[in-house]
Amino acid sequence: MKEPNLPIEIEINKTKSLFIILGSLAFVLGSIWIYSIADTQTDWPPLVLKVVSITGLLFFGLGIILGVKKLIDKHPGLIIDEHGILNASGFGKPQFIPWETVTSFRLIEIERTKLIQVFINNAEEVISKQSRWKQKLMRMSQSRYGTPISINCVILKINSGELLQLLLERQSAVKAFTSPA
Repeated sequence: MKEPNLPIEIEINKTKSLFIILGSLAFVLGSIWIYSIADTQTDWPPLVLKVVSITGLLFFGLGIILGVKKLIDKHPGLIIDEHGILNASGFGKPQFIPWETVTSFRLIEIERTKLIQVFINNAEEVISKQSRWKQKLMRMSQSRYGTPISINCVILKINSGELLQLLLERQSAVKAFTSPA
């Protein structure tokens, strides 16, 4: 294992980013098609189809934008060093998690998406530094899962089990180096 002062960089999986873009593009095209037939079909009220198609267009259009952003981004998705974890695997600003705030990790799966939950001892402090929109999301995560922070393993170039093991080993090594003898 590497010493805790040597940073470990985990890249974004560009192939998965491309699949996000292509999948989002398919749904954008589907949303456009639904909007175009909303007034001529007879199975659903046109207003319902227009609302659904506009919602799909906005949501999956955002998916295209964010997927392209990750595809062209040259920065690693995750950096683990002696100070903590810099999580840039999501689509917002990168989030730094200092080791002294990390209490534990847990691997979970939600709708076939693997996430590593990062349990911290200062959740309210972390949440309060975010935008209102992000605060709401983090509070939902905090109340539902017990932590506001998770690392999305899907977009990273590492297996979720390997990443969990790496985080646990690094946390243990940092504790060993910083604990009084």
